[in-house]
Amino acid sequence: MRLRNSAFTLVEVLIVISLLGAVTIVSALGLAKQLSKARDAQRKLQLKQLNKALEEYYDSTLCYPLYLPACGEKIQLENSMLLDSVPCDPLTHLPYLYETDNAACNSQYKVYANLENDEDTDIAYVGCSNGCGPDCNYNYGFSSPNTGLDFCSAPIIPTPSSEVPPQVTPTPTIDLLEYVCAPGLGNDGHCTLFVYPELSECPKIWIDDPTCNNECDLKSNHCKSSKGKND
Repeated sequence: MRLRNSAFTLVEVLIVISLLGAVTIVSALGLAKQLSKARDAQRKLQLKQLNKALEEYYDSTLCYPLYLPACGEKIQLENSMLLDSVPCDPLTHLPYLYETDNAACNSQYKVYANLENDEDTDIAYVGCSNGCGPDCNYNYGFSSPNTGLDFCSAPIIPTPSSEVPPQVTPTPTIDLLEYVCAPGLGNDGHCTLFVYPELSECPKIWIDDPTCNNECDLKSNHCKSSKGKND
């Protein structure tokens, strides 16, 4: 009686090696995707912390910083620690882009970043589906409440017809802007735009009046906090 040869053939060995290679590649791709999502979550958290620090800086000085400190350095006002370490991108280790109006007292700012996952729903939420910022090189960011990010328009696709479509004039909408006296140092108030002034317990609101009728020198007109400043 002849015994069956139980040794693997060369073809079987090659098949096993190919399967192991495919499993390794799929596992590596899945791990890389999870790591990129983790870095995106870190970017969002970092920018949220930076936004909070910048608004606290404004509440104390009535201006935004002209520039941000280097990565890892502090944002501090006298004895108040606003941010113990300025964040950098977790992959490139480069600072996030920070833009201001380059004034002696900056009244607005914009911060740009890039998420690795192009399908992240927050990209569309902030309006950067077609790119944002200088040369449309960014897809995520935030700004001070009195301005917005620089959005890039989608390419215009020609109408597949020889007929020129009729031009529709959109109905203009009018948004009433609510100005209040932001909290400041002593009686040094500052008239600024708030989105939800009721959240800040603002005693008076001036509609479409960026001067607040020049009444912000009165401490009694100041809002309790800056909670209602952001959208």
